[in-house]
Amino acid sequence: MCIRDRHNPAWSEHPAGDGTVYYYNSETSESVWEKPVDFNPSMGKAAIPGMIGPQTKGPPGANLFLVRKLRRGEYDSFSDKDLHEAFSKYGRVLRCEMTTDPATGWSKGFGFLSFDTVDAADQAMASMNGSWLAGKQMKLEKTKEDQGH
Repeated sequence: MCIRDRHNPAWSEHPAGDGTVYYYNSETSESVWEKPVDFNPSMGKAAIPGMIGPQTKGPPGANLFLVRKLRRGEYDSFSDKDLHEAFSKYGRVLRCEMTTDPATGWSKGFGFLSFDTVDAADQAMASMNGSWLAGKQMKLEKTKEDQGH
Protein backbone atom coordinates (compact mmCIF):
# COMPACT_ATOMS: atom_id res chain seq x y z
CA MET A 1 0.00 0.00 0.00
CA CYS A 2 1.37 3.38 -1.01
CA ILE A 3 1.67 6.11 1.67
CA ARG A 4 -0.79 8.20 -0.38
CA ASP A 5 -3.34 5.40 0.09
CA ARG A 6 -3.31 5.72 3.89
CA HIS A 7 -4.34 8.27 6.48
CA ASN A 8 -2.02 9.10 9.37
CA PRO A 9 -4.36 10.25 12.19
CA ALA A 10 -1.50 12.16 13.84
CA TRP A 11 -2.02 14.88 11.22
CA SER A 12 -4.81 17.42 11.66
CA GLU A 13 -5.88 20.43 9.61
CA HIS A 14 -6.26 23.88 11.21
CA PRO A 15 -7.36 27.33 9.96
CA ALA A 16 -4.55 29.87 9.93
CA GLY A 17 -6.87 32.88 10.31
CA ASP A 18 -6.10 34.32 6.89
CA GLY A 19 -8.23 31.88 4.90
CA THR A 20 -5.46 29.32 4.53
CA VAL A 21 -4.87 26.15 6.49
CA TYR A 22 -1.85 24.49 8.05
CA TYR A 23 -1.29 20.91 9.12
CA TYR A 24 -0.09 19.78 12.54
CA ASN A 25 1.37 16.39 13.51
CA SER A 26 0.57 15.57 17.15
CA GLU A 27 3.28 12.87 17.31
CA THR A 28 6.18 14.97 16.01
CA SER A 29 4.86 18.49 16.83
CA GLU A 30 5.63 19.41 13.21
CA SER A 31 3.55 22.13 11.48
CA VAL A 32 3.54 22.47 7.69
CA TRP A 33 1.71 24.58 5.13
CA GLU A 34 1.59 21.95 2.39
CA LYS A 35 -0.80 19.02 2.80
CA PRO A 36 1.18 15.96 3.95
CA VAL A 37 0.97 12.98 1.59
CA ASP A 38 -0.39 10.81 4.42
CA PHE A 39 -3.15 13.25 5.42
CA ASN A 40 -6.17 11.60 3.78
CA PRO A 41 -9.11 11.81 6.24
CA SER A 42 -11.78 11.54 3.55
CA MET A 43 -10.60 8.10 2.42
CA GLY A 44 -13.25 5.40 2.54
CA LYS A 45 -13.00 3.08 5.53
CA ALA A 46 -10.90 0.00 4.99
CA ALA A 47 -12.52 -3.40 4.83
CA ILE A 48 -12.53 -5.24 8.14
CA PRO A 49 -11.20 -8.80 8.12
CA GLY A 50 -14.00 -11.23 8.97
CA MET A 51 -16.76 -8.92 7.73
CA ILE A 52 -18.70 -10.27 4.76
CA GLY A 53 -20.23 -7.74 2.39
CA PRO A 54 -21.37 -4.22 3.28
CA GLN A 55 -22.08 -3.30 6.90
CA THR A 56 -25.79 -3.61 7.67
CA LYS A 57 -28.12 -3.35 10.64
CA GLY A 58 -29.19 -6.49 12.41
CA PRO A 59 -32.73 -7.58 13.23
CA PRO A 60 -34.74 -5.52 15.77
CA GLY A 61 -33.06 -5.79 19.18
CA ALA A 62 -29.64 -6.73 17.77
CA ASN A 63 -28.35 -3.16 17.23
CA LEU A 64 -26.27 -1.41 19.89
CA PHE A 65 -25.10 2.14 20.52
CA LEU A 66 -21.63 2.31 22.05
CA VAL A 67 -19.92 5.14 23.92
CA ARG A 68 -16.26 5.06 24.92
CA LYS A 69 -15.92 7.66 27.65
CA LEU A 70 -13.58 10.40 26.40
CA ARG A 71 -12.98 13.82 27.90
CA ARG A 72 -14.41 16.83 26.05
CA GLY A 73 -12.29 17.53 22.98
CA GLU A 74 -10.44 14.22 23.34
CA TYR A 75 -10.11 11.88 20.36
CA ASP A 76 -8.40 8.53 19.99
CA SER A 77 -7.42 6.07 17.31
CA PHE A 78 -9.92 3.33 18.30
CA SER A 79 -11.21 2.02 14.97
CA ASP A 80 -13.95 -0.06 13.38
CA LYS A 81 -11.43 -2.91 13.20
CA ASP A 82 -10.72 -2.64 16.94
CA LEU A 83 -14.47 -2.71 17.63
CA HIS A 84 -14.91 -5.80 15.46
CA GLU A 85 -12.02 -7.60 17.18
CA ALA A 86 -13.43 -6.85 20.64
CA PHE A 87 -17.01 -7.93 19.90
CA SER A 88 -16.82 -10.74 17.31
CA LYS A 89 -16.43 -13.30 20.11
CA TYR A 90 -20.11 -12.74 21.01
CA GLY A 91 -21.52 -13.56 17.59
CA ARG A 92 -21.50 -12.60 13.93
CA VAL A 93 -20.98 -8.83 13.65
CA LEU A 94 -22.90 -7.26 10.78
CA ARG A 95 -21.93 -3.66 11.46
CA CYS A 96 -19.23 -2.00 13.56
CA GLU A 97 -18.78 1.71 12.98
CA MET A 98 -16.94 4.19 15.18
CA THR A 99 -17.84 7.79 14.38
CA THR A 100 -14.74 9.71 13.33
CA ASP A 101 -13.81 13.35 12.97
CA PRO A 102 -13.77 13.96 9.20
CA ALA A 103 -10.81 16.34 9.40
CA THR A 104 -8.52 14.09 11.44
CA GLY A 105 -9.84 10.55 11.06
CA TRP A 106 -9.73 10.14 14.86
CA SER A 107 -12.53 8.38 16.74
CA LYS A 108 -15.04 10.63 18.52
CA GLY A 109 -15.70 7.88 21.06
CA PHE A 110 -19.11 6.62 19.96
CA GLY A 111 -20.43 4.26 17.36
CA PHE A 112 -22.80 1.48 16.40
CA LEU A 113 -22.59 -2.27 16.54
CA SER A 114 -25.02 -4.78 15.01
CA PHE A 115 -25.19 -8.54 15.40
CA ASP A 116 -27.07 -11.13 13.40
CA THR A 117 -29.08 -12.24 16.47
CA VAL A 118 -30.64 -10.54 19.48
CA ASP A 119 -28.99 -13.14 21.76
CA ALA A 120 -25.51 -12.16 20.53
CA ALA A 121 -26.25 -8.45 21.11
CA ASP A 122 -27.63 -9.17 24.59
CA GLN A 123 -24.59 -11.28 25.49
CA ALA A 124 -22.19 -8.59 24.26
CA MET A 125 -24.08 -5.90 26.19
CA ALA A 126 -24.15 -7.98 29.40
CA SER A 127 -20.43 -8.78 29.16
CA MET A 128 -19.01 -5.48 27.91
CA ASN A 129 -21.23 -2.70 29.31
CA GLY A 130 -19.16 -0.80 31.87
CA SER A 131 -15.97 -2.65 31.00
CA TRP A 132 -12.70 -1.04 29.90
CA LEU A 133 -11.35 -1.40 26.38
CA ALA A 134 -8.16 0.23 25.10
CA GLY A 135 -7.96 2.42 28.20
CA LYS A 136 -11.53 3.77 28.07
CA GLN A 137 -14.68 2.67 29.87
CA MET A 138 -17.56 1.69 27.60
CA LYS A 139 -21.30 2.08 27.82
CA LEU A 140 -23.55 -0.04 25.62
CA GLU A 141 -27.29 0.22 25.06
CA LYS A 142 -29.81 -0.81 22.45
CA THR A 143 -30.27 1.77 19.70
CA LYS A 144 -33.31 3.99 20.22
CA GLU A 145 -35.22 2.20 17.46
CA ASP A 146 -34.43 -1.18 19.10
CA GLN A 147 -35.32 -0.32 22.70
CA GLY A 148 -38.10 -2.56 23.90
CA HIS A 149 -36.94 -5.54 21.82
